[in-house]
Amino acid sequence: SMEVRVDTYTEALDGTRTHINRAYIDMVAINNEGQPIEVPALELETDEQRAEHEAAIKRKEMRRQRRKEGF
Repeated sequence: SMEVRVDTYTEALDGTRTHINRAYIDMVAINNEGQPIEVPALELETDEQRAEHEAAIKRKEMRRQRRKEGF
């Protein structure tokens, strides 16, 4: 699976943008039979990318824990 970050902004007529929302969406690659398949690993090149990746791993662990607890 792959986590995708979606940022939402409003933009005023003068071009000023304001960040209003951030969401993380889990997407799963599937084959023609609808079964999950592996995707190529990310090539993390910057410290920012590595930090985002670590944060994604933590969010995934939190989701697993919540599911386990019945949330």
